[in-house]
Amino acid sequence: MSLMHCTMALALRLPALPAAVARLCDRAAPCRTIGVLCGLGMSGALATAVVDMPRQMALITCASAGSLLLGLAATMIVRVLPRQPARASLVTAGLIGAMSTLAAIQPLLAGGGHAGMLMIDALCIVATTIGYLSMVDARRRYAASERARRDGLTGLYTKSAFFEMADQIDRHTEPVAYAMVMIDLDHFKSINDSFGHAAGDTVLEQTAQLIARSVRLTDIAARYGGEEFCILLRDCGAEEAARFAERPVAEASQLTVRLRDNRMASFTMSVGYACRGGSTGDGVRATFERADQALYLAKRAGRNRALQAIFTDSPLVEQVC
Repeated sequence: MSLMHCTMALALRLPALPAAVARLCDRAAPCRTIGVLCGLGMSGALATAVVDMPRQMALITCASAGSLLLGLAATMIVRVLPRQPARASLVTAGLIGAMSTLAAIQPLLAGGGHAGMLMIDALCIVATTIGYLSMVDARRRYAASERARRDGLTGLYTKSAFFEMADQIDRHTEPVAYAMVMIDLDHFKSINDSFGHAAGDTVLEQTAQLIARSVRLTDIAARYGGEEFCILLRDCGAEEAARFAERPVAEASQLTVRLRDNRMASFTMSVGYACRGGSTGDGVRATFERADQALYLAKRAGRNRALQAIFTDSPLVEQVC
């Protein structure tokens, strides 16, 4: 097999790599860019065959196309590093970047003979394959870990995962303002008694969907246990927290849930919330306790309402939102 044929074969295999990386990273494959680079790789070979140009031209265009395709794959990985398992992605990006450089200088190494070029091509294929498979494995382990942190019924985070992520906020060197929200479904036992536990599960699922629609990507929502839910609202002041707390109360009171047997059920919820200012010394646990006490006061005050925990010179008092 000639050197030109080896290089063309490598360039034609490489388009699959950016497409596979795009799928792994949950991105749309840049089909137009891949097509343009493939056209670049083939242009030199066609020009050599049709116009009888020097074979070096085909070697340069094929090597350049292969290098750019590898560089495209590495760039896509770097762009999603904040959302992907960083170590495997970084190693993969580095390997593919190194192979991209090696492919770019392939024409300059042509003097080393076909054996040396075949070795370079084989290194490109092996290195990129190993890097890609390491990303696949890391992604699989990350997905398994993420499933373990999620509640099986609602899809929200578990209690332990919630506090694990929330405690990380307190470790920041700069104080962060946030609000803690506690939600409890009113008279949930009566729903189980009247309609059955399957109906109760449906109500919990609908409540989780209501919460998921309300939170931002930076917020943390979890099922605390039973019919209780907790939410951490990052960069949230008292007014914004009040609006957020009132919203699910109002939506739940107007919501009718269709059960699996086509019967209809309605429910209300009580909400307690507490704010932590960026300059105060309150941590996640203390803010959570205040929100939990506010929830208790909301239920004692008649349910179907949101109450804020505030500090005064006396112990905790409640404030109707």
